[in-house]
Amino acid sequence: MDKTVITDFEAGVLAALTAIKAGASKSPGFNTELMEETAKFLSSSLQGVQDRKAFELALSSIIGDPSDLTAQVEKQTQNRSVHGSAYRSE
Repeated sequence: MDKTVITDFEAGVLAALTAIKAGASKSPGFNTELMEETAKFLSSSLQGVQDRKAFELALSSIIGDPSDLTAQVEKQTQNRSVHGSAYRSE
């Protein structure tokens, strides 16, 4: 079984897509269902992709459920507001 290896840039793009999905899912009125369905459609309909696993990895960032991630971020944000910022410049 081949393991998909991605560059740091690609990992950053995947993280950014996940962050966009997480933010969109918490935004009132944003149609996350349409976002997911569009990603699924693109995943199944685009032809001629050489590395299907790599292609679908990017789309999985949009299709996935960000609930666990957003809960962790919200918890960290609450902790920062109680205990001060973790990102202090010195």
